[in-house]
Amino acid sequence: MAWHNRILLRKWGIYYPSTGISDNAEEIGYRHSRLMYEIKKPEWADLVTELVHEIKTCDCETVLLSSEAWSRPGGFKAFKQLIDALSAELDFEFETVFYLRNVYDYARSHYREFVKRWNYKQSFNDYLELRRGFFDYKRLLKPFAENYPSQLCVKYYEPGLDTVSDFFGHLGLSARRIKRLEQLERVNKSPSALDTQLNVMWNSYYGNLLPSQTPPKANEILRNLGLETSHAKIFEKFPSFGFLKNFTKSYHSDLQAVTNLSKEQVQQLLTLDTQPQVDVERLLPVLKHALMEYLKA
Repeated sequence: MAWHNRILLRKWGIYYPSTGISDNAEEIGYRHSRLMYEIKKPEWADLVTELVHEIKTCDCETVLLSSEAWSRPGGFKAFKQLIDALSAELDFEFETVFYLRNVYDYARSHYREFVKRWNYKQSFNDYLELRRGFFDYKRLLKPFAENYPSQLCVKYYEPGLDTVSDFFGHLGLSARRIKRLEQLERVNKSPSALDTQLNVMWNSYYGNLLPSQTPPKANEILRNLGLETSHAKIFEKFPSFGFLKNFTKSYHSDLQAVTNLSKEQVQQLLTLDTQPQVDVERLLPVLKHALMEYLKA
């Protein structure tokens, strides 16, 4: 939204730089992820120089940088290095804004995206064990709270929240101006649990054999056998143990102190959501058979 409305936003004093935008922005969104991921590369200093030039010449009071990458393990170190580099060239005040969603909902979404985009082959719960640090909100945000307490703003993403209106309202835009922003379809749409399970199978068995072919959709291979299903009732099941088992009362209190969210909001962040009517992994034999039959045809 910020990228596609950058001309209008600039008129209103909010500048969204082009420096640092992801190389595959059309596919995943116009994020400043290069400022995070390329921090150890020689070209990073050139990126900062280019960004400083953009900021100095934009004639805007507010400059907006956006990337989920700063909220991943190791993100704070890269963030601080960027702030320090910019501070050497510019006189500015900054604020960091994080939106946190229910951690279990986030874990499912994270898993599905990485299976789809990066060809992960692990089962859901194996993936959670492998990347547990991504879902430890307290550990991820604590460095920001300790080093920049007055500059940290954490918001709870509750289902149905209009983040565009909420965020640009936070930046000071009126409701009238927010309504003038061009509305866009979501760029990075999460696949269903069933399609993700099919992608895991594809990545494990067929990705190397058929490198030029993209995996079919679950409904496509099931219809080939005369079957239909409802994706809404099927998703990944959490085990009763293992994943973030340290969500104790003290963890709740610590997270509340780090984020300044209410007790109720922290509870919503960490509460296990409804388990599925059908665990997607129980359908693995059906998907295997359906995919083999589809490929034969």
